[in-house]
Amino acid sequence: MGIDLYQTNAQARRISAYTDDLTTVKRILQSYKNTLHQNWDASEMANISAGLDKLIREIDSVSTQLTSLSNKIISSAAQVKREEDLAAAKVAFNRASSEFSAAKQNYIRLQNLYYSNPTDAVERNMNEARRRYYDALSRYNSASAKVKSLS
Repeated sequence: MGIDLYQTNAQARRISAYTDDLTTVKRILQSYKNTLHQNWDASEMANISAGLDKLIREIDSVSTQLTSLSNKIISSAAQVKREEDLAAAKVAFNRASSEFSAAKQNYIRLQNLYYSNPTDAVERNMNEARRRYYDALSRYNSASAKVKSLS
């Protein structure tokens, strides 16, 4: 089972929401600090202010870390998804390559048989082999293009 980008991005959005919540808490603390400075003139105010400043810096640090984590989750999930898609495309290409090779060999075999023994039954088989050959060629080309686009 591959990575679920929807779920991963939802988790990253939840982390971003926590960052928004912390930003709100930080603003409230700054507002409290400003209100205290304006309305309370006491010797303890320097310690209270320093404590609030330390808490605000810690909130900033955690917010920065959460933002970084959210971005890393999104980019890592996208990279894993690209790698999974490329691996699946390579498997499809290898399968298409094998089918194409087998169809080509069968078509050539039936062509040679038809040229040595031109019967209606051999001609029908050859025409069916030709159709399978071109179908396999189409799948091969599509798979090849998909691998190139993802590489």
